[in-house]
Amino acid sequence: MCETIEDLLKLKGSEVYTVQADATLEDTIRLMAEKRIGFVPIMEGEKIAGLYSERDFTRLMTIYEDISLNTPIREVMVSPVYFIKSEQTIDEGMAVMNAMHFRHLPVLEGKKLIGVISIGDIIKQAMLEKNYTIEQLENILWANLV
Repeated sequence: MCETIEDLLKLKGSEVYTVQADATLEDTIRLMAEKRIGFVPIMEGEKIAGLYSERDFTRLMTIYEDISLNTPIREVMVSPVYFIKSEQTIDEGMAVMNAMHFRHLPVLEGKKLIGVISIGDIIKQAMLEKNYTIEQLENILWANLV
């Protein structure tokens, strides 16, 4: 069973799509559409500088009627960056996401971005663990009835 964020990344994979801070809003949205992802870390070199999600785009479009798709993503990215460390527990990740109302969290090892987890990843893992526990309890029950 998974206990740490690192364990979760081993199961789900750690591929991360990013854009550089000088990319445009259009570049970012296009990447999100092509890769079918809802969240992109914004990088300045190797350092994570901000975040951008489909929710951020929706909010941006409702606030600014005249926003250009040529706007540099650094001008509209979310910063500061909340993240989780790979050695932290899944429960800690769930607590941060719940408290901050986040659907995604970048995962860092030291200062290096090594993955992204979503609330869906955490829910899937919780369901797997719940089903495993139920199966184990049923096995104990049936063993005691026989």
